[in-house]
Amino acid sequence: MNPIEGKLDPGAQSSVRITFNPLEPLEYMTKIPVYIDGDRSKPYLMIEFRGEGQEAKIYFDRREVILPCVPLGF
Repeated sequence: MNPIEGKLDPGAQSSVRITFNPLEPLEYMTKIPVYIDGDRSKPYLMIEFRGEGQEAKIYFDRREVILPCVPLGF
């Protein structure tokens, strides 16, 4: 999640980017608390996120696929 914290002036807007990298083909659900004024005793709001992992697959419509050489680690 980016940014993980910050300050927002009244009437201002901000975008938050959430990255989801599932490890298994399952349904995932989590709630992330939103705090106001640094008071972490009680969340102002809980945002619920849901996602579904998929098993990695790749299909080709040809019998032979020629890929370019790529250095290791890419």
